[in-house]
Amino acid sequence: MRTLMAVVVPAVGVLVYAAMPAAAEQGSAERAGGGLAARLQDLDLTDEQEAKITNIRKEHRPKVQKAARELAVVVKEEVDKVRGVLTPKQRTKLEAAKDKRQELRVKAWPSGSGTWGSWI
Repeated sequence: MRTLMAVVVPAVGVLVYAAMPAAAEQGSAERAGGGLAARLQDLDLTDEQEAKITNIRKEHRPKVQKAARELAVVVKEEVDKVRGVLTPKQRTKLEAAKDKRQELRVKAWPSGSGTWGSWI
């Protein structure tokens, strides 16, 4: 079961990123980038550096989003195949674990808008 959760939990995270609405894409791009903006805040960047970094991030955002969507498709296929191996009882248990993570995520996200969707 631990192996299954080690595969499913990251997979669901990727699916969430790819499924987020356009309005939330910049925030999810930040999370996908490992919080790059947060790490850069402590560097005392000049206005010129901030402008250059902003342009670099804007240039790469569509590529990152496209890659995330493509990865989400592959991960969803994997999750669907894994679910196909599980018994109904195991799928129910997995769904309960997903619901619990959803509750924790909603509480943890400042916006309260965390959503896992219905991927698994």
